[in-house]
Amino acid sequence: MLNTQARRINSIKIGDTVVLNNKISNASLNLYQKIKIAGLTYIHCACNIKTGMIFTVVSKFGNGFFIKENTNGRLYVIHPNDLRVVR
Repeated sequence: MLNTQARRINSIKIGDTVVLNNKISNASLNLYQKIKIAGLTYIHCACNIKTGMIFTVVSKFGNGFFIKENTNGRLYVIHPNDLRVVR
């Protein structure tokens, strides 16, 4: 019998090089809100990400990821649906 249930494909792994897919979703903003409540002031909002910035996935946070900018080392929190892997 054929399984027709929708499955989420987790193609982003820790250590992957990623870029912004299109624009930031509310899911990423909600993750940032959780970061602010937790008191992690050194994590930046994904709304500050510009087109063409390249990141490395550092670790997992909830249902998102911490990503580190390759040029200046800033940390951001973002939802995986907002990212695209650069191969």
